[in-house]
Amino acid sequence: SDSFKKHFTIYDAIFNYKWTKTKILSGYGVKEKGMISAVKKLGWKPTPFKTLSEMEAQEFMEQKLRTNSPILLKANYSKTFNDSGHWFVCGGINKSKYIIIDSESIASNKGILSLYSWEDLYRRNTWYNDEGKYFQFQAISVESNNGISLM
Repeated sequence: SDSFKKHFTIYDAIFNYKWTKTKILSGYGVKEKGMISAVKKLGWKPTPFKTLSEMEAQEFMEQKLRTNSPILLKANYSKTFNDSGHWFVCGGINKSKYIIIDSESIASNKGILSLYSWEDLYRRNTWYNDEGKYFQFQAISVESNNGISLM
């Protein structure tokens, strides 16, 4: 709703994540299409990105974070073949560590707000199939339509 967009802040996204998750995902779900719809509903511009290349993934992350665009990342939550994924947020970079906000942080053995190395992100983006495990990076960068930093 317009009232939600008007009063929503990054503070809410970080510290009131249960309320935010309920408000944003109401009727949207947590699949990629629903995430994109929720970002658009807030008046922001989503840019989906997928790659199997570790180098392309790092370049995407660094380019988007330099422009102050947070990134929604999809990870293999349970580290199993049947895992359909889990979304979490990269809110910035500090001294070559990625600032991660993850409401379901138990699978990563880290806190809700934590710092990840690239190796940590690589492990979270390891997926499994019949032939074993592989790297797959799936992300949605979130940009303001009015030039205001979202970070």
